[in-house]
Amino acid sequence: MNNTVIVCLALIVFFGDTSHADFRGIGSCETTATGSQTELEALKVFLANRWSGGRPHEWGVSVSGVATRLCTTENDLALVFHACGGAYDATIIDLLERERIPATIFISGPWLKAHPDTVLRLAANPLFEIANHGLRHRPLSVTGRSAYGIQGARNVEEVVDEVEGGARAIQAVIGRKPDLFCPGTAYADEVAIEVVKALGYVPVGFTVNGDAGATSSKAQIIESLNNAPRGSIVLLHMNRPQGWTAEALATVLPTLKDKGVRFVKLSRRSFFLS
Repeated sequence: MNNTVIVCLALIVFFGDTSHADFRGIGSCETTATGSQTELEALKVFLANRWSGGRPHEWGVSVSGVATRLCTTENDLALVFHACGGAYDATIIDLLERERIPATIFISGPWLKAHPDTVLRLAANPLFEIANHGLRHRPLSVTGRSAYGIQGARNVEEVVDEVEGGARAIQAVIGRKPDLFCPGTAYADEVAIEVVKALGYVPVGFTVNGDAGATSSKAQIIESLNNAPRGSIVLLHMNRPQGWTAEALATVLPTLKDKGVRFVKLSRRSFFLS
């Protein structure tokens, strides 16, 4: 895995990538949002042909092309919450609203299906932005690699289904497609990440794994946030109320605010890439 930071660039660079322009004639990100299934199938064939024979050399949570931290000289932290599946820890959202702390929330297809009204309410709150965590919460592979026992996408066509399908599902609920994408489990290979960018989305990872899937202790979560470097993207989870994430955040977030930490959403930010 290549963990070397290559460059700091704004989101607009992704959308100016020539690989995105190559297939505008058969369906760009905007066209496929409301386009027919036929258009989507044509897009899948095009991208599959483009990357046919491409064998990935990287696998992990910070492969080449993934945004892993903010490009900033300020004391900024971005909190990102994954809603992978299962329950809803409303205590976390109540805390963020009470403390007026913005966050980016990555919604998976299974969680969206279980909590559509909650997603609609979150999307209506200017503190939060909704992002795409995949239609089926699958690792993003073009060869079927798995992570945490979850079967990954097996080819480019299934990558398109996972990414574009998740975006369309969110759009059906909130009326717009998110620009940001993180794979289920956060694992991907670099070929799949190129497909994400070709579809017009920004692949996002994290700097600090703040709660290890909401399995960390309260003390571990507090330590993770207290030690997060400036510009970190801090990964947390809001789908396991039985974990310690909410209680830890209630303790540490007011302290970080008192220290001058500025919490930011990911939209319209510049990133360092893996």
